[in-house]
Amino acid sequence: MDRHIPAKVNVKKVLVFLLVTFVPSYLAGFSFLSKGGFLPRPLRFAALFAYAFFPLLATVVVEKLIYRGKWREAVGLIFKPNWWRLLAWLAPPAFVLLTIPVSLVVPGVSYSPDLSGIHAVFGVSLPYGVVKGAGIGWEIPGANPFLLLLLQGLAAGLTVNALAACGEEVGWRGFLQRELAPLGFWRSSWLIGLIWGI
Repeated sequence: MDRHIPAKVNVKKVLVFLLVTFVPSYLAGFSFLSKGGFLPRPLRFAALFAYAFFPLLATVVVEKLIYRGKWREAVGLIFKPNWWRLLAWLAPPAFVLLTIPVSLVVPGVSYSPDLSGIHAVFGVSLPYGVVKGAGIGWEIPGANPFLLLLLQGLAAGLTVNALAACGEEVGWRGFLQRELAPLGFWRSSWLIGLIWGI
């Protein structure tokens, strides 16, 4: 067994982690809503980015400050070359590309490389400016908007999205998964999913 995996679930430690994660998260969320639930665009992205780091901060507080452990090693935050990371980066766009030929088999479905139908699909629930603004580079003359979005997704996956996701994943897939590992894969996964949903 991995030396970082506990022999049994330390319920108190898990509850402290959840308290340290949820209290500031919900206070920040309620504070945002009490101000009308709106921030200008740059501040909105900064707030969402910071919000994703509450689980990471809770992990550091609980593991390093309260339980005096080596938090980076304990949660697997060690940067070594790993083929699974490459697969995790390339698999989603590969699946997106595979959906094109599969979708074209369905009657009434057509391929629109210029994304001209996106407003018809999302315009019912979102204002035109939001839909248009979601696709950076749609207006570049001669560029394929679909390909641009795919490339932007790949770039964001390695940079800003990876950094933001790290804040959550260190808590949920690092600390919590390790602490609940004695329950077994399925029980711990269901419990982590339930906690994450909350």
